[in-house]
Amino acid sequence: MIFHADAALRLGHSRSGRVHGRFTGEFRTELDNITFPGERAAAEKTVRTHAVYQRDDRKIRALLAAGKEQEAAEFCTGWEPGTSNAHFGAWTAALDKVTGINRAHFTASAAGRSAVTGLLPWAGGLSAVAAALAALGLRPRLAEFR
Repeated sequence: MIFHADAALRLGHSRSGRVHGRFTGEFRTELDNITFPGERAAAEKTVRTHAVYQRDDRKIRALLAAGKEQEAAEFCTGWEPGTSNAHFGAWTAALDKVTGINRAHFTASAAGRSAVTGLLPWAGGLSAVAAALAALGLRPRLAEFR
């Protein structure tokens, strides 16, 4: 997955509603496939919170490069607001919301599909009867061409 944290924070949409071309990957796929009410806001929040978490990675690497190992470790492993783990928790919560929206609609559609499943044998049988009757009806006409 190619992820541009800065582009994600901007979330620049074109007039078609699609995300700016530099922004790619699975988050882009999700944002290009908004289907259900509330899904766009939840998906955008997921991308924004992930971008913040990605910036935390850059901060940790910068702290390590500057020789501040203790500060980097505290920032990386702490759960206080503003630390990497807190941002990770915010991202996973946002991701869970998007997943929940999609799962709820999938479950609802599966319930509808199971209600129709009982009709499938009838539909198949009636189609076979219709095909047989059509063949019987065409038989006299086809006999004229022998």
